Amino acid sequence: MNLIDKFRKDILEIKKLKGLHKDKECVIFGGGPSIDNINLENSFFDSKKILTCNFKKKGLKADYHMLHDPL
Repeated sequence: MNLIDKFRKDILEIKKLKGLHKDKECVIFGGGPSIDNINLENSFFDSKKILTCNFKKKGLKADYHMLHDPL
């Protein structure tokens, strides 16, 4: 079994997201220390899709969260 076959279901689930939020602005937050400098009360984020990666700051409401680092 190759990797494509092994992860086929996951790949198909991810493909469902393609174009789902077309023409929407998004903000991507990583897990670095600079996230502590962001004021989440800012209305700038209200109309955006929020994506987080690995670390999600408490109080940050993300539309999508991705984990790619097992540590």
